[in-house]
This record gives sequence, C-alpha cells and structure tokens, in this order.
Amino acid sequence: MGKVCIQCNTKIGFFKSPIEGVYCTYDCRNDARREMEDNQRKSRELEIAAKRHAEEERAESRRSEQLSQAAQAKKSACPKCSEAWSYVQGGGAMGLDVGDCIKCGFSAEFLGIERCPHCHCESLVMQSDDSAKCPRCKYRHGASQRLSA
Repeated sequence: MGKVCIQCNTKIGFFKSPIEGVYCTYDCRNDARREMEDNQRKSRELEIAAKRHAEEERAESRRSEQLSQAAQAKKSACPKCSEAWSYVQGGGAMGLDVGDCIKCGFSAEFLGIERCPHCHCESLVMQSDDSAKCPRCKYRHGASQRLSA
C-alpha cells in the first residue's frame, strides 16, 4: 500500500520520498500552508465581526432601554405639578392611559404627553388625535385659545 498526498490526493511513488512525510511535492506543501493561513485569517475576521456585531447589539439594547426608561419617567410625573402620580398604561376607556395625582388632584385619560407649545413644559395631555390640553397654562390645542382657570 502506497502513500497518498494529503493535498492533491495523488499516490506518492514507492521509491519517492514524501515531503514532510505527507506531500508529494513542495508545491503541494506550499499550497496547503497558504490554505491554512487563509482559513486562519478568515476565522479571525469572523471572530472580529461577531464581536463587533455583539457590541452593536448591546449598544442598541442600552439605547432602547434608556429611551423606554425616559418615556416611562415622563409618564410617571404629573403634567400639572411634576410630582409622582398614579399612572396606569392602557387602564382607561378604549385603551387610553390613565393618570391620577394625589398631590394636586389632576386626573386624566390620555394618549400621550407632549411638550406644550405655549409654556414649553412636558405637560400637553393628548386626549385624542386632534384634542389636547395643558393643565399648567390651560392651553387647548386645536382651539388655539387660552382658557381661564
């Protein structure tokens, strides 16, 4: 039984001495070394890409968590007095959010809380798509008039 080159799979002659015991020629040995180096380089590149992707995912996760915490903090402060209030997401009629402040007595069902164009506070309570009111300055969005307290 004769030996076979592990690179090109050809038989190595009985009287021929194999290169490093497994290759038929120096060219086969060099080709095998190049392939091994290329595989190692590709492996390193894949590891670096995987690390970079994992870091990007962690950063995105941190950003989304910070945004959700900021949104939750905005909803957990009363739009009228900025103190902590009882907030229930989706607890009102037709899935609206509900807020009730023990300190100032303000209570509302709303879609969201936005910046008021009049007093520039995070206090404009959106009650529907076209209706909103600011409990601080009594500004009514849509009616564009200031109501008396």
